[in-house]
Amino acid sequence: MSEPSTMKDPGTPPDTTALGLLEKVGQFQWMLQILSAALFLDCVLMVTQRQNLLSYPWESLSWSASIGALIVGGVAYSILIAAVLPVLGTLTAQLVRTAYIYLPWLHVNIERAYRRERNQVWSWELLEYADRLQSDYILARYKEYEDVARRADAEASRLGQAAFNTMLLLILNAYLSDAAASSTIFRVTDLVDIDTFVVGLVLSIGALACLSCISWCRIFRPSGWISYAPLYNEIEKKREEERRRMRDLS
Repeated sequence: MSEPSTMKDPGTPPDTTALGLLEKVGQFQWMLQILSAALFLDCVLMVTQRQNLLSYPWESLSWSASIGALIVGGVAYSILIAAVLPVLGTLTAQLVRTAYIYLPWLHVNIERAYRRERNQVWSWELLEYADRLQSDYILARYKEYEDVARRADAEASRLGQAAFNTMLLLILNAYLSDAAASSTIFRVTDLVDIDTFVVGLVLSIGALACLSCISWCRIFRPSGWISYAPLYNEIEKKREEERRRMRDLS
């Protein structure tokens, strides 16, 4: 495809904010995955040993004698994380997205999101423009945006699932904890009163639930606008001509 000389304006990247956010999201996912593994191990110790991560006598553990139990535990955790929780997460995500679509009051600043700012064009408009002009450069700009959008969707989906996994394991951990086998997180009650702990636990579960919902609803996805001045000027020129034609008719 040939490149017209008038189409060399580089504009700006499709969404630099999204690129920076993707890096932070990836780091936060690792923290949630480590927390999920710790909560799972804590639950297993409470069920099998009536202990928790802090009270279990790790110094007396015979690793060679416990290799079978470790393998079984690893397989169980893998099945839980790779099969059971993703199925529950997918079903819950579908319900959340359906509610998000059919409850308009959940959409904030919807009018502003569709308002065209200076030099901004929709990604599909840029693709049509690239096809019409047969421009490699403009097509590359569109593909750059699509790459960021795909990465944002994938990271949001993984983050939502990681938060959902952590939330369910945290609820299970609190449920299994009792006087005979107190979980590790309940050791916090040695430092604060039980009411403060319960409030903190409820807020943590609520924050994880909100994070899952926000991720599933693709709030982190790029806006859909791409900065490209030549196409913006062409669109505005056509709109002005249409407004002038309507004034003449009236």
